[in-house]
Amino acid sequence: MRKFSHKLSVKTASVLVSILSLVLIISFILGMSIASQSNSNSPESITTAFIENYLGSSDELYNECNTILQHHLNDTLNVYNNSSDNLYTISLFDRVIASTYNGEGDYLAYSTTISSFSNVSGRYIYDFNVTVYYPSNSFFNLELVNRLSNLYYTLFISLIIFSIIFVASLAILLNGAGHRDDSKTITLRTIDKLPFDIHTIALALIAILQFSLYFNNFQSDTYRFFNCCSFFLIDYLLILNYLVSFTNLLKAKELIKRCIIYPIILGIGRFIKKFIMIIAKVISQLPFVWKTVLALITWSLIELFIIHNTQNNLNNFILYWSISKAVIIPFVIAVSLMLRKIQKSGKKIADGEIEYRLDTKHMFGDFKEFGETLNGISEGMGRAVEDKLKSERFKTELITNVSHDIKTPLTSIINYVDLIKKEKPENESVKQYVDVLDRQSSRLKKLIEDLIEASKASTGNLKVTLVPCDLNVLLTQIIGEYEDSMRARALELVVDCPDHATMISADSRHLWRVIDNLINNIRKYAMEGTRVYITLTADETKAYIIFKNISKSPLNITSDELMERFTRGDSSRNTEGSGLGLSIAKSLTEIQNGIFSLDIDGDLFKATLTFDLLK
Repeated sequence: MRKFSHKLSVKTASVLVSILSLVLIISFILGMSIASQSNSNSPESITTAFIENYLGSSDELYNECNTILQHHLNDTLNVYNNSSDNLYTISLFDRVIASTYNGEGDYLAYSTTISSFSNVSGRYIYDFNVTVYYPSNSFFNLELVNRLSNLYYTLFISLIIFSIIFVASLAILLNGAGHRDDSKTITLRTIDKLPFDIHTIALALIAILQFSLYFNNFQSDTYRFFNCCSFFLIDYLLILNYLVSFTNLLKAKELIKRCIIYPIILGIGRFIKKFIMIIAKVISQLPFVWKTVLALITWSLIELFIIHNTQNNLNNFILYWSISKAVIIPFVIAVSLMLRKIQKSGKKIADGEIEYRLDTKHMFGDFKEFGETLNGISEGMGRAVEDKLKSERFKTELITNVSHDIKTPLTSIINYVDLIKKEKPENESVKQYVDVLDRQSSRLKKLIEDLIEASKASTGNLKVTLVPCDLNVLLTQIIGEYEDSMRARALELVVDCPDHATMISADSRHLWRVIDNLINNIRKYAMEGTRVYITLTADETKAYIIFKNISKSPLNITSDELMERFTRGDSSRNTEGSGLGLSIAKSLTEIQNGIFSLDIDGDLFKATLTFDLLK
């Protein structure tokens, strides 16, 4: 259903009603103004004012009364008529104290008499009479003033009623502005499509021109009155049209866009935004130290400016000082909190908590960027560890599966070789072939076992039972098993162990394998005719087992490379050895909470096992 205010007839009626209401409102205001002046400057008011001012002062001199009354009457005559034809007579106690009327001429008398007046005690004070004489041609003006004075409250109520009618008519007109009977959208008029700021300037210029024409012409009062009325009607229609245009553009959401200054302001805004972005980008590219220096210089200049402008005013200086501290103290606290969070995050990541994430929600600037970098490092480390674990699991599974698949046929080969050996072949070549098969199959079996053990040790899948172990006893037993083989290689064992027991917490089976691997490695690769040093020492908290020998082949790799799987000190050799012994020894030492380290100095090979002493 179409809205009532959208109809053209309703809009037209609203315009006419608003014009009529405004004319009546102005008329009522003028009438009330004239009536107000009549009440405040009539002879009654003058008389009353005089009596009130001198109540209880019956001894005042006539001269003083005369002066005051002359003053009041001059004001009264000036209000009622600007001409000098107004005459008056003032009597006090039947005595004329002031008079300009000589009894001649055609005048209308308007008098007020207070025959008696008493103060609080009832004492007689004044007998006071004021008479004002108006020319007979002023009767119409006088009657008009009197009637308006009697209609004052009626004019006031009418003013309120027609003000409401005026506001309602404007509301109906503006509510229907932009709407047509057959359209739900806002329809702009031709004049609405003009730039709104030009429309505003044109309206202001018309108003200035009208004021200039009104105050600078020297025509009669009647001509001025008609000019004023015509200007009033034109101005109201222009203002009404301006309000309708404003409402239409506001409803269509095009008020700003319909201004010439809009693209100018938009361009200036874009320029300022781009300029700020360039400055921000330049500052963001600066190192953090230079940003700090720039911030300190800027803040120092601001403080210098404040000191210069408040050096003679202590109150202003205290105010600016308080504001500056209210800004800088929270900023410093925020920076300190961010640095503390970053420090805490870095420590957690360094301690191995790679899943820890720093909350950068309330950070800003380089601190936020650094926090996100720490999170990136943590995520990268997490991915690297996860990838490494996946790789290790894959290698372990692969080695286990392949070793199992190889071990089954290898067992059959070993069994058949053993059966052939039991047949005692007479052919020497066959015997030699069988010996090679036996030796190489045994070596392959040992390699597979070492490979499986190395995989289990590196992934922590070996069962470890830590119990108190005496290194003196364990080391003596293992060395005793290798004395003959060492002597066969012309290697002299030099063992140095303390007389007292050296107790540690370890798995004796795995620790035996570690020491066995090291001594066996020395037996294979030490230079013949040299000494092998095995030393057991201890301090207050640690126990150390040190193995030293001279390699028969140049050690042209680092200690880290030597401990990798399938790595041998002499890469050109093809003798026995899988390259897994040291790797297995290292893994077995670590799962017992020990430390395995290698040192290579030329041909000198040194291995050290470190364990915590058992208290």
